[in-house]
Amino acid sequence: MGDIKNVMLTGLIIMMLMFSSFARAYDGHWTDDLEAELGLGVAYFPWYMGSSDYRVLPLPVVDVSYKKFLYASSQQGLGIRTMVIDNLIVGARLMYDMGRPEHGHVRHMKNLAGSIDGGIFARYLMLPWYFTGDVQTALSSQGHSGTYGSLGGGYIYEVNYNWEINTRASMTLANERYMDAYFGVDQGDANKTGFSTYSPNGGVRDMSISSALSYYGVQNWRIFGSVGGSVLFKEAGDSDVVQDQLQWRLFVGASYKF
Repeated sequence: MGDIKNVMLTGLIIMMLMFSSFARAYDGHWTDDLEAELGLGVAYFPWYMGSSDYRVLPLPVVDVSYKKFLYASSQQGLGIRTMVIDNLIVGARLMYDMGRPEHGHVRHMKNLAGSIDGGIFARYLMLPWYFTGDVQTALSSQGHSGTYGSLGGGYIYEVNYNWEINTRASMTLANERYMDAYFGVDQGDANKTGFSTYSPNGGVRDMSISSALSYYGVQNWRIFGSVGGSVLFKEAGDSDVVQDQLQWRLFVGASYKF
């Protein structure tokens, strides 16, 4: 299974790098042409869910959209999508869950490996409003081995032709297996860390809100920045794995449309 996961992950990365574009999310624009963008950003985010330690990483911004159907994205994975009726988009995708690194507060806990997740999603566009929903489940035996999904919505405010603000709120839910993988503490982990044993139930993992500012004033370029925060709810937040229930994320960068 490990070899299969590595092959799938390698293929996913190659696809994302070969077909790179960064489409304007949720703008309702569909084209029969291949559009490509390539960009680079810098992200500031927690080492793991619940960590009070943060890290800074340079991240590529890559994606593809081809004939309304096939896409590959550094943010949304590899998938297919179609507009089934006016303004309603549905699809299926593969994504990579990074797992939890052995760092700081959880360095003595057993490793939580990454996993390939498969899922379905829907987006309804009622611009400037949009609404989203998705469900993902692990396809490999390693990693969290659970199922999770989210419900959300947002509002796109076009300040003028060059400036756009996209504000979004969402709620993420997960089943017991997923929650236990990320926030559970068994007796073995308790003996090594001093944490209290903990077995969370399935339920709401977190609620989040974010806002992104994009500038399109330079031909073929998009310059952007986003800030977001999330709050881990009781089933996750009561675990000794969690140092801080409030989690922040920042991302700034630029992309070029070819």
